[in-house]
Amino acid sequence: MELTLNQAASAVERNDCPTCEASAESPCRTRGGKAATKYHTARFILVPTLREELAVPEDRGPGRPWKAGPPVEALPAAAVVKPIRIGYARCSTAQQELASQLAALEPVCKRIFPEKISTPGQDPAGQVPQPPPPSGTHRK
Repeated sequence: MELTLNQAASAVERNDCPTCEASAESPCRTRGGKAATKYHTARFILVPTLREELAVPEDRGPGRPWKAGPPVEALPAAAVVKPIRIGYARCSTAQQELASQLAALEPVCKRIFPEKISTPGQDPAGQVPQPPPPSGTHRK
């Protein structure tokens, strides 16, 4: 991917410089406080598409005393979107009630899936009836 000089410089200036401690959106500086003519290696290698030394563009003022530029415009904050929540209410016996679960989920969920499952009844001795064995099975 080929970048123009200004695109590459902007990509480098997205990161702080670990060598001269220049902040993001600012060119590298010399020890004397002037804008450097080349970006420091530790800074431009943070951009993977750049493999050669990158010169500082003229509009960034290389060789002149460094001055803070205009503040960077902050991007507008994204609108806060309420997440879509779904609820699941389930009762597995006849003694459980579904209404209280639905009432608790209704204010916070956009969609609720209720499910009422009845378990097999028990005979008077407390035993759950067993299904008959499949046909064709013999016991000896």
